[in-house]
Amino acid sequence: MLSAMAIPRLALALATPLAALTVLAAATSASAMTVSATVAVGSTPVDVAVNPSGTRAYVANYGSNSVSVIDTASNAVSTTISGVSSPTGIAISSAGVGAVPGYFNQAAILDTTTNTVSGTASLPQQADGVAFSPDGSAFYVAETSRVRKYSATAPYSILAQSAPVLNAYSRVAVSPDGARVWATSYNSGTVTVFNAANMATIQTITPGFGMLGIAITPDGSKAYAARCGAGQLLPIDTTTFAIGTAISVPGCPYGVAINPAGTLAAVARYSGNAVAAIDLATATIVDTATGVTGPSYLAMSPAGDMLYVVRQFGNAVAVVTFGPPAAPTGPMAAAGDGQATVSWTASPGEVTSYTVAAVQDPSKTCTATAPATSCTVTGLTNGTAYTFRVTATNAMGTSANSSASAPVTPTAPPTPTPTNSTGGSTQASTATSSASEAARPAALTASVLPSRRRVVSGQRVTTAIRLRNTGGTTATSATGCITVPWNLVIVSAPGALRSNRTLCFAMGSVAAGATATRTVTLRAVASVATVADITGGGRAAGVSRVSASPVAVSITRRPGSRAVTG
Repeated sequence: MLSAMAIPRLALALATPLAALTVLAAATSASAMTVSATVAVGSTPVDVAVNPSGTRAYVANYGSNSVSVIDTASNAVSTTISGVSSPTGIAISSAGVGAVPGYFNQAAILDTTTNTVSGTASLPQQADGVAFSPDGSAFYVAETSRVRKYSATAPYSILAQSAPVLNAYSRVAVSPDGARVWATSYNSGTVTVFNAANMATIQTITPGFGMLGIAITPDGSKAYAARCGAGQLLPIDTTTFAIGTAISVPGCPYGVAINPAGTLAAVARYSGNAVAAIDLATATIVDTATGVTGPSYLAMSPAGDMLYVVRQFGNAVAVVTFGPPAAPTGPMAAAGDGQATVSWTASPGEVTSYTVAAVQDPSKTCTATAPATSCTVTGLTNGTAYTFRVTATNAMGTSANSSASAPVTPTAPPTPTPTNSTGGSTQASTATSSASEAARPAALTASVLPSRRRVVSGQRVTTAIRLRNTGGTTATSATGCITVPWNLVIVSAPGALRSNRTLCFAMGSVAAGATATRTVTLRAVASVATVADITGGGRAAGVSRVSASPVAVSITRRPGSRAVTG
């Protein structure tokens, strides 16, 4: 059976109404939080902790008297530690020591180097949650009527204990500076703050029945406590102990974790079968991972990008992606007249938009709505070399910058040189020339501009179709088209109309002397060395179709590759 302290909490969680939950889950149609793996563990898992390097997650299995060790690279159980009596909680210290308190008045001490039980601490009472001091020298256990401080070295003696209370403590957290210990009590509805040195009570806060998980922000300014009974996450000021405005988290909020930046909280919604991401600045749910049946406690990777969520009655741990997307890769730029078109390789996972910025002038940017992977930065200075970086954004934030693209230099089109063949005055000749220029109809030239001329099979190449108006009046309803051969697979072409292997872009009006450019992203595929000829052209209202000179791109075979068609 489960711990006596756990049973009433679970009974209430199972009784929590589900009617309001479907609205919240439906609000996020494209989630950045996804269940990337479900790992089978022992019987009745109750808690999870991640080691300091993030390479392993340790799961306390109440029903099978064991700890499952998950390799976080493969998301598979690499070993099982036996001889752990009815564990109710688990924590891993900064030194890599594990403490696993149990129902039957003892705590197993784990050596996470060998993944074995290295010792046992005697506990005067049944236990629930556990947390280490930041320096790893002591651990604190929430017990039936007290919170006790134990030495983390043998013989694991009691260093201090709180005054007794009537109702059992549930979970425990330690402030980042190690000065205070925070403990929740489900039945008494309290959050109690202790002096970590002697476990004297500093403050007792009484939010109400159903207090469970608790976490402290990395800067130590706030504690966030889950109140299952009211469907709330409560922010508590760690200086004044005042409770801020409650954050609504329907579905019995249970375990809580906060990312290293202190910007996001992850909350397990036990009866909501989901995990919520909460923006702590706006105090709102910004994303939700659904389909996580019966989540209770959870742990976050040191990088803050993965969650390990205990499914207590599913005998499993759900691995959930968390936080902003990874940075895009492979940015490439093609220069134009006062502009550059930049393309990149998409970030994995859910992305809502990408932003490109010039490294030399970060105010010069462009934005693309995902899944597009290119956009054009305008307002650049001709003759100046630019490189570009790209970031990806989703509901939980913005990625780090990509690496910089190779430099490109925007250039202006050549200016026609006026001539005076009549020998008249320069002023008269210039005026006549200007009038003649303005009277000339629109005329187009077309160019195909690949970002590279040599690629290896499998690599991407960005190719632009550019129309230049060499006439004296605006070309209206301009259209630029590009045709690619079979050995260049079309990856993305934002805004294009596609007919077989031809992509056409509506470019609107092109003023006299101006250019219009559109970009496609292609991937080279070939099983033997070959050449891909890219062609293109354009037209406009009242302007005959023009063709671009074909451009050859050499494709080198990658060993082991085979031809693929688009």
